[in-house]
Amino acid sequence: MPSSFGTSKDRISTGTEGPGKSQITRTIFPAPYENIRKALRDTRHWDGDLHQTVGDGSMVIVSSRCVVRNTETNELILESNRGITTQKKAAEAFLGVSRQLASRVEELQLSERRFRAFVDLAPDAVVIADGSGKIVLVNLQTEKQFGYTRDELVGESLEVLYPHASEPAILSIAPSI
Repeated sequence: MPSSFGTSKDRISTGTEGPGKSQITRTIFPAPYENIRKALRDTRHWDGDLHQTVGDGSMVIVSSRCVVRNTETNELILESNRGITTQKKAAEAFLGVSRQLASRVEELQLSERRFRAFVDLAPDAVVIADGSGKIVLVNLQTEKQFGYTRDELVGESLEVLYPHASEPAILSIAPSI
């Protein structure tokens, strides 16, 4: 048997059980129903998302748009509904992942600030380089010991500080650190 909103065709009725409550679906409006009726009277249109419990008991979300049109004999309300449950769930999931990611980024930034503070306060010179031998971080003691500023060292080759840094023995140790 064909169905609409999870309700078989023989159960569909055109009546209502009360203001804004369909016999087919139990609808939760985003605002009091009287406010929606007032918007229809005042602006001749209304749109919003409705939460509806359908015949099988599941909840669906529909984007609803209502427009008031006059005919020669009647004033009609034309309503268009589009199911958006999947889109809403996807958006909620995306927002959840986005919040988790933002939280993780914040944690990593805090961790990096702590690490940099720890390195900066070390009593010995600390030089950190990437896998290609380019300096990515130095501490205050390195500046004092070698006489270069951080800005002068970061991005330079380790050979600026350690002339033999490109020798095979040094290069074989560096990637494992």
